[in-house]
Amino acid sequence: MPNHFHFLVYIKDNLVYKYSIDQINSQDVNVNVNVNVNVNDAVRLEFKKWETLSKSDSVADQLALNNNKIPNPTSHFSHLFNSYTKYFNRFHGRHGALFERPFKRKQIDSDEYLKQAVIYIHNNPVHHSFVSHPIDYPWSSYLTCVSDKKI
Repeated sequence: MPNHFHFLVYIKDNLVYKYSIDQINSQDVNVNVNVNVNVNDAVRLEFKKWETLSKSDSVADQLALNNNKIPNPTSHFSHLFNSYTKYFNRFHGRHGALFERPFKRKQIDSDEYLKQAVIYIHNNPVHHSFVSHPIDYPWSSYLTCVSDKKI
């Protein structure tokens, strides 16, 4: 779609961040950052900063000591969109907002609604006459969803 996109995100319940916000802002995690860093390295660093761990009982106690927090999806998406906007603007020599409000989000609270959302998302390019079949839309996860292969 030229003017919007859809995300379907599953958020695992039993996760915590590997690094606290203080650690992320410290030089420890940012040690490899410099002005001349290439884009791929910068992207890898951004992902490293936001790594998560499974919250087992033994890990939970240690994480509590490190002031780590349970992930907040809103913050994650805010960080994702802000980082992408900065990259896009730098790459294209532009400035300003890339995404406009309002964002819409809906919680999926049943298997039936999940099924409807997946079907809607994958058929949206067909509905708007961009392609004749969901498999033909290049920015879709349709093939991943219908594949028998494990990811």
